[in-house]
Amino acid sequence: ILEQMAAKPGDWFGLKMAKFVTFNYIWLNFETKDAVAAGHVEVSKDLGKTWQKIDLTVEGSLVHGSLDSAAGYNAVRWINRSESPVVFKIVRFNVDVVK
Repeated sequence: ILEQMAAKPGDWFGLKMAKFVTFNYIWLNFETKDAVAAGHVEVSKDLGKTWQKIDLTVEGSLVHGSLDSAAGYNAVRWINRSESPVVFKIVRFNVDVVK
């Protein structure tokens, strides 16, 4: 059973890669659509010092999409950009690593 989480406005969770590891695809699946509507996904090329919002495909509670494999993204996060807290469960949150 997945643990229920809550995010206040501005709260975020994410993944940071090991040194020199980059990714080119993001998978993020929540149990409900509420978190998808409340926030967005951002990526970083400098292990989370600066962030860039990206547009991904949304299919219900699943958010996913490919990125330029040469871009060098090494961190990803979802951030609550709404004005209200959101409660959710993370079903899947992973990236495809560039080999």
